Amino acid sequence: MKRSPMVRSLVLSLVLLLSLTACQATGERRPVSLREQEVPEGALGGDIAFVRETGVGTSALYVKNLASGDDVEIPVDGDYVTSPAWSPDGSRIAYSTTDEKDWSHVWIAEADGSNAKKLTSGLNANDYSVFMPDGKSIVFSSTAGEGGRWHLASIAVTGGEIEHLTSGLSDDVYPAVSPDGKSVVYASKRGEDSYHLASLDLTSGDTKMITSGDFEDMFPSFSPDGSTVVFASTRQDEIWQLFTYDVASGEVKRLIGSDSVDRFPIYSPDGRYVLLATDHLAIYSADGESLPGGDLRWQVTEKPALSPAWR
Repeated sequence: MKRSPMVRSLVLSLVLLLSLTACQATGERRPVSLREQEVPEGALGGDIAFVRETGVGTSALYVKNLASGDDVEIPVDGDYVTSPAWSPDGSRIAYSTTDEKDWSHVWIAEADGSNAKKLTSGLNANDYSVFMPDGKSIVFSSTAGEGGRWHLASIAVTGGEIEHLTSGLSDDVYPAVSPDGKSVVYASKRGEDSYHLASLDLTSGDTKMITSGDFEDMFPSFSPDGSTVVFASTRQDEIWQLFTYDVASGEVKRLIGSDSVDRFPIYSPDGRYVLLATDHLAIYSADGESLPGGDLRWQVTEKPALSPAWR
């Protein structure tokens, strides 16, 4: 199945960004992959939803139970699925899949994939869903607004009209909603600039850029207490590495120097760990220090996986 020109264009752009490789090492990167170990028995709990590509233009949605280690495929309507997101209580899951005309649309279903409902429609792309903290609506990126650009939007979990949250000459993707529901941090590309982090005040509607520079910032995710945003950036060594943004001070720090390409970071529900996608899913300590037992990284999946969500 061929994907729509708009979706293919964004995917191609992101693939080119993710394919950047290291040039001159700063000396801060460590051979993390060589010290990666399996997750110790009983160390983690909960379920991780993720996407695994199954062929050219096809992918599948899985949920991994961390206690048993089992992966279960969740049935979806569509050949290409992206961006799973758990509801705040963990009972429902949102995701996007392509329709018969190759446009991606937001769906919501029970945690096991049952009672799936399509929330968006039309000749436009809709992706990168995240629930509001009250579980009543979903924030996502859509090309349904002005100019066919990617802008932030929201829709009730029961369906209805889309509310457009951003506009203008920018492309806005990968929203992350603060735990208090007052703001959204997202990746924004304005004009010929690179993607950097921006913030939207959901009360006033005001937006502002919070990072800038001659590099890319992408994939933001809030800590459970809302004090920190973890994200991936090419700001050192021209390779995707993980950094943190302090919401109060605006200070950016490198989480850990790794010898791998690290992206799609999210915090664990208790805030102790950061889950990420490299060529598989893996875990760092949220403070960038060694994990219990002295390991630098734990391996969560053996096969390639993308876009994790943890409940």
